[in-house]
Amino acid sequence: MLPLSWLILWLPFAVFLVIVLCLLKQPKAAGGLASGAMGLCFLMTAAALVLFLGGGGSKIAAAESSLLWLPLERLPVEFGVLTNGLTLLMALIVTGVGALIFLYSTVYMEHDAGTARFFAFLSLFAFSMLGIVFSNNLIQIFIFWELVGLSSYLLIGFWYEKKEASTAGKKAFLTTRVGDVGMMIGILLLTGWLGAHGETTFNFMALERVLAHSQIPGPLMTAIALLIFMGVMGKSARFPCTSGCRTRWRARPRSAPSSTPPPWWPRAFSCWRGSDSFSRQALQRSP
Repeated sequence: MLPLSWLILWLPFAVFLVIVLCLLKQPKAAGGLASGAMGLCFLMTAAALVLFLGGGGSKIAAAESSLLWLPLERLPVEFGVLTNGLTLLMALIVTGVGALIFLYSTVYMEHDAGTARFFAFLSLFAFSMLGIVFSNNLIQIFIFWELVGLSSYLLIGFWYEKKEASTAGKKAFLTTRVGDVGMMIGILLLTGWLGAHGETTFNFMALERVLAHSQIPGPLMTAIALLIFMGVMGKSARFPCTSGCRTRWRARPRSAPSSTPPPWWPRAFSCWRGSDSFSRQALQRSP
């Protein structure tokens, strides 16, 4: 199951590289490769979910696989995948809806001069979303969070020759940074407080165990949970980013290809991964 999770995560990125390096002048091949890879990701995700349920998934909370990425002395950073029923379900939605978007795009973008470039950006977007779904630590999820922002910018401003598209892309990129700054501050507050009290980890499963017996003050825990959740606010046009985001989404249909996926649709889940245990602890500790 874990090898499948790694393959599902990296296949869209491999397609992105192949298109950028080899297929920019072959739009039909780029579209076929990207769509086929996304369909394969959907099938592999369905197979992984069947394996999970068939292996007593209800009795297994989670499984993870990781590599040591930054061997820092006090705070090592991993790169890995965390697989459980929820991540597989969300990966199934991302790859299933993504496969339909890719398939639709092969027809919608058929006569556009930048078709191959569009599928490269779309593959990068899919890789970024799957990275959020499978991340097993806060640093990794934040990196993929920013990659989704970059992918959104590239897709919304795809027809950059048009002033409207260029402006919409920049507005989308800058507006989402507001929520991302809040998310980053929340991560720093959490790891800073834990580090000051002898606990040094970004790993979700380790954090859940640490938070179960930590003595973080209720108001601080609430602030951390809300700051991390600001990432979702920024991506999905919620307060305090409402005005700018709604303006950008009113402009998007005129400036970006209609098959461009709204970047917020998989993200309502994504910050849950990093904030669920924080939020539950915050509710228990809040005065």
